[in-house]
Amino acid sequence: MNCTFFITNVYLLHLVSKEIARLAWKIALDSYRTFAPLKYPPHILALAYLHLATLLHSPTSTTEDLHIPYNTFVAKPSYVNAVMIDVLDLYIHHLAHTRVGPDYPLTKFINLQILVRRELGAEDDEEDGPVEIPPLRDASAGDRGTVRFILDWDRIVRENAILESMQR
Repeated sequence: MNCTFFITNVYLLHLVSKEIARLAWKIALDSYRTFAPLKYPPHILALAYLHLATLLHSPTSTTEDLHIPYNTFVAKPSYVNAVMIDVLDLYIHHLAHTRVGPDYPLTKFINLQILVRRELGAEDDEEDGPVEIPPLRDASAGDRGTVRFILDWDRIVRENAILESMQR
């Protein structure tokens, strides 16, 4: 199951307009050029794409205007905002190579990213502080000729322990 399934269902339930659903679909296609589909489940991705499509479609809307029932979708606002930041990074740095990018000026994406980052910063302030994310790669490991994506943090800890015991 992918995020386009959720976007289609949200449209069929008449929760968003056809234009926003189409724009969210195009954003979903663009997002496969980012790491967001590897980091988050489909329902989080769909919420982020719909949220971003709404912000892009109506120039007067802000993130406060959108009332997303996060508890209904079992989603955290910080996850949705993180996905939007990943996609906005794509649009800012590779505007001409995307489906949605050429339709909007670069300043639109930059301003939206500033808005989302401010909201994300406010959420961090409300919690006990920012969550520390462990590093994904040990810089001392060097380049072994391949690129690995670490999706299981416990596994990397076990592998590092094995490597350290072998070096002794």
